[in-house]
Amino acid sequence: MKVRTVAPLTVCIVAGAVDGWLGVAYGQAPGTERAVGLTLELLFAVSGTAAHLLRPRSRIDLALSAMCLAGIASDVNIGLQLPSELPDRSLTVLLGVPGLWLQIPIVFHLILAYPTGRIDRRGERLLVRAATVAAVLFSVLLLVTKTPVPLCAGWCGPSPVQLVDDPELYLGLRGTALVIMLGFAAAGLILLVRRERDPREVRRS
Repeated sequence: MKVRTVAPLTVCIVAGAVDGWLGVAYGQAPGTERAVGLTLELLFAVSGTAAHLLRPRSRIDLALSAMCLAGIASDVNIGLQLPSELPDRSLTVLLGVPGLWLQIPIVFHLILAYPTGRIDRRGERLLVRAATVAAVLFSVLLLVTKTPVPLCAGWCGPSPVQLVDDPELYLGLRGTALVIMLGFAAAGLILLVRRERDPREVRRS
């Protein structure tokens, strides 16, 4: 098997093993939730490997592997509910916050680029790029303003790059990020509808 087939799967399995170990050893989330979350994340890795074997020229497998890693990073940060005082807990926050928000543009890419892994339409490419930039920007802002809130008391985790300690500002930024990402999702839905109504797409089908 080629490196491109084995490497992403291996990385995801190793990351999944770390996720599973942390969940069993320190996680406060129910065992069923941990198991379901990890299973779904690893399914992206397996799907990516299968996609590459079935369509070697497609790049969709890379996006599926990226979704697996982003999901695991997010899961370790918030899904497992690791205690805030756990050694190196700040590292899981540093990786997990971007992992959470980057899943959104990755999903956009998976939907709009299926099955080739490439997005041919300019509007769709711009949407994915804009959503990616927004995800990175919000990740940075939320990391520098991350403040423990009652919703995750005991397992919020500290940010290693926190500059502002203000719960209202932090929650406000999170809410704004969610609204903007929902806006991107609505725009993506509109683009999909327009694509399906395009006579060229009808002829292809």
